[in-house]
Amino acid sequence: MEADDELLVRSRVTPAAFEPLVERLGPAVHAYLARRAPYAADELLADVWLAALRVGARSIPTAVLPGPGSSG
Repeated sequence: MEADDELLVRSRVTPAAFEPLVERLGPAVHAYLARRAPYAADELLADVWLAALRVGARSIPTAVLPGPGSSG
C-alpha cells in the first residue's frame, strides 16, 4: 500500500492516484464530520477532498515528482 504522501505526489500527474486516499480515509473523515455537522457532512466531505486536491498539489515540491518519461 502506498503512503498518503506518495499518492499525493502521483495524483499531481495521474489524478486517478487520488482515489485510494478517498477510499482509505473517506469513511473516517465522513464520520468525524457527521459527528460535528450531521446535516452537512456529505457536502463538507466534498469540500475536504477538493481542498486536499488543490492544496496538496501545490504543496508538493516539484523535485520529488517523476521526470518526463519515467515510470514512477
